[in-house]
Amino acid sequence: MGEKTYFISYTTRTEAGKQWAKWTEWFFREKLGAKTIMQEYDFQPGDNFKAKMDDALKKSDCVVCVLTSAYLDSTNCTEEWTNAELYILTKFDDCNPKGLLKSRSHINLFGLDNNTACQKLIEGLADKVRPKNEPELTGSANEPEYPAADMFLINNLPAINYLLGEPMR
Repeated sequence: MGEKTYFISYTTRTEAGKQWAKWTEWFFREKLGAKTIMQEYDFQPGDNFKAKMDDALKKSDCVVCVLTSAYLDSTNCTEEWTNAELYILTKFDDCNPKGLLKSRSHINLFGLDNNTACQKLIEGLADKVRPKNEPELTGSANEPEYPAADMFLINNLPAINYLLGEPMR
């Protein structure tokens, strides 16, 4: 992960959201050795916010969304994740994503202490390892038994052979 650049997407509307964003940036930079881009440290007073956001999206490999209720209500944050080619959702409060984010998986860090949050984030970001050996099958590997065709008759009329136009006997 160290060779990638992560843009930390968050809202500055709440102090808690800013603190979680700083923690997330620290985690990616210090724990994973990744490069990060974050408004707090990389945007200067007088910068054109939209231009800096555009530049950050172009330079980053992935956007890390610091999900909070305020984040979900932010137009700028919505622009950031919807324009990202790849994004990771990290949930930090009891928010309920709606719309396009509702069906996306996220790493839920809400209510966790620092050490547990670090461990859960590491586990959530870990590459899944495909088995080299053939996995063992549990249970029966035989073809399942299907019910007889006449078990699902929904009426008491005889079946019709449509090719011949006659009832089947």
